[in-house]
Amino acid sequence: MTILGTLGTGAAYVLNYRLITDEGTTASVVTYLLPVVAVILGATVLAEPLTAQVIAGVLVVLAGVALTRRGADPPREPTATPSRPQASAAPASPSAKRRA
Repeated sequence: MTILGTLGTGAAYVLNYRLITDEGTTASVVTYLLPVVAVILGATVLAEPLTAQVIAGVLVVLAGVALTRRGADPPREPTATPSRPQASAAPASPSAKRRA
């Protein structure tokens, strides 16, 4: 039993920190959502009642996750489409007109 607990906890520990290393702090937010998932699974699979306190707790957790994620990651530019050079909207300089 000790070996099973040690290996399971050790594997989860290593995988969690590997995920944080690879993906950044976004991965750590997932741990805050575990109680929400547990409540949803308890209600759907085990037919546990959803009381007002439980729903309020879920809303508090979701609000906390939203607050921690607001402005955390800058928007990424899509990499799938090749970029094309854009035409310059600035007027050409007088010296450039003379050369043409």
